[in-house]
Amino acid sequence: MNNPFSIPQRQAIEAIGIYWVKSIYHFIRAFIAVVVYSALSSKMDKIIDYLGYGAIAILVIFLINSYLQYRNFFFYINEKENEFILKKGVLSKKEIAIEFEKIQQVSFKRNIFQRLLGIYSVVIESVGSKEEEIEILGLKKDKAEALKATLFHLIKTEKRENIEDVSEEIIENTPTEPDWKHELSILDLIKLGLTTNYFRGLALIFVFFSFVYDSVSNFVEEINYQEKFREVAGSFGDVTSLIIFFGIIFLILFFVSILVTVAEIVIKNFNLKLTKNSKHLELEKGLFENTKQTIKPIRVQVLSMVTNPVQRKLNLHHLLLQITSSEENDKKSKIYIPGLPKLKINELAQMFVSQSQDLLAVKIKPNKRWLLKRLLFLCVPIVIFTTVNYFFEIVNWSFLLIIYILYFGLLFYLQIIAYHNLSLHFDEHKLYRKSGIWDKTITFVDLYKVQAITVTQPIWYQKRDLYNVTFHTASGNIGMSLLPRKVIEMVNYNLYKIETSQKKWM
Repeated sequence: MNNPFSIPQRQAIEAIGIYWVKSIYHFIRAFIAVVVYSALSSKMDKIIDYLGYGAIAILVIFLINSYLQYRNFFFYINEKENEFILKKGVLSKKEIAIEFEKIQQVSFKRNIFQRLLGIYSVVIESVGSKEEEIEILGLKKDKAEALKATLFHLIKTEKRENIEDVSEEIIENTPTEPDWKHELSILDLIKLGLTTNYFRGLALIFVFFSFVYDSVSNFVEEINYQEKFREVAGSFGDVTSLIIFFGIIFLILFFVSILVTVAEIVIKNFNLKLTKNSKHLELEKGLFENTKQTIKPIRVQVLSMVTNPVQRKLNLHHLLLQITSSEENDKKSKIYIPGLPKLKINELAQMFVSQSQDLLAVKIKPNKRWLLKRLLFLCVPIVIFTTVNYFFEIVNWSFLLIIYILYFGLLFYLQIIAYHNLSLHFDEHKLYRKSGIWDKTITFVDLYKVQAITVTQPIWYQKRDLYNVTFHTASGNIGMSLLPRKVIEMVNYNLYKIETSQKKWM
């Protein structure tokens, strides 16, 4: 195969626009507090002209810098040394060389600006540190696909020269008919959003307002929030009115959290397309940042299947794949595939995890002290807030007692469910953990992919002969605490399988 990338190549000229937009985004994010303060300042009229001139100057500087980044960005393939080379930098020059044998993944992604400009980002992931991941921001589709095909061809050629059999982990470039394709419609995504954990939506709202507060707090006068809270609480005649008020606030936040959750799921998984072939899986999704990647079974270290009672009735299940990736890059080592029918998620589980009969599985549950430990932990916020309220009288004691009863009663019930659903299982070829309260999760790991096992027994566990066990893989850990001695037998069996297995873990 002819190598069209043997000489240094530049990105498409449209990449200048991407560099420019990224510079503007990072600048606005860094100085958002100053912008908000200036907009609210009474002296805004006097400085608006200066801000306008300053903004124009900054945009011009960013444009010049973007052009220089484009001119100084080169990449090529060195067949003689079996390396992919990238050179970049304006004032500080940098050269990155990745050997073919270390390349793990070549994927495409596009944000909304790259779509408008008709270009793709090409991401080349390798075994090693985070700095060894390469991203080429602006290539036309035909050039991006040619680069991926050339790299895979050269990797396969190198393996043929070094070993007798060609590894199955290298994807063949010859077109093959897919086993099946699966797409998610907008309606499916809305169903997922309406039946997903809303606490994430509440968390996003909290993070947003925390960011806004932290950004502007240095530019506004301090507010006595304790005094303001007392004024609001004192304006209600009785405890019932106060409860109704906070109930309305909660319902508003709950409704907003649903909207935020639905929006997040639609944006992240917009136009999701999943294609299964005999040797790999292709995934494309995303609205603002569209990603397209190929997933090879050998790279998947941990597989999790997630669903809840409502989604189970709608036949919507989620798959979470943890793959080998760069160190300190945990986010990119996880691939989330939502909205799969039961039949398809079972097929994918068979593709990525060794299969064996469940009749041979050994089930181990943690000691009931696991539940006691959780219940004691629930008491910590009660003790802290009671102490604070005793000295500062922030909330009426009658109202606080009602809150405590609701808080402890609800969380006590949830912890009972969590303990009931928690268990660790071992069979001939794999281990898996079941967990969850509303969202039920089953996490699988092939025994031969376990890299290390950590077993600890604190002094206070010795009398009861209890252990904490963690199984380490190349992309994440799976573990459980307060397990009986039976788990030691399974640890020894796991070590035996690791030592005797001839399978490649990556």
